[in-house]
Amino acid sequence: MERWLYLTDKSPDIWKTFRIWAEAFLNNEIEEDTSLYLITTESAEEDKLAYFLSLNDSKRDINKALKRVEEITSDKPSETNKKGYETFKNLNVLQQKMLLQNIYVIDKVEDIERIKTNLKIWLKVSVNKKYVDAFVQRLEASPYTQV
Repeated sequence: MERWLYLTDKSPDIWKTFRIWAEAFLNNEIEEDTSLYLITTESAEEDKLAYFLSLNDSKRDINKALKRVEEITSDKPSETNKKGYETFKNLNVLQQKMLLQNIYVIDKVEDIERIKTNLKIWLKVSVNKKYVDAFVQRLEASPYTQV
């Protein structure tokens, strides 16, 4: 028996994050080539949106991801996802594709706290040691970061 929960196409986690990123993209608050990472403890199910946005090149397929988004957003959204669908649909098709190209889903992360610990270790190479904790706090508090 698999122990992972699946990150569904209509997951509020996906659409809340997509809404934030689409708004930032529309408002020129993020560059067109900014890499955006959605890190989750859930599993990206094969042939679903998160799967096609995988960090793994053998799974990643932006055209299939765009097709899934079109199918998903053509359905009647839940109240929770409504703003996410609407905001993403405010992007033209080229903008949608560019944004999807920048999104990477990292699934099956067992311990989010371990990521924070490792991030602090890696940042010590480029951030003064006494500022690492403050830097990580700002990163977590970024309007584009969802924890």
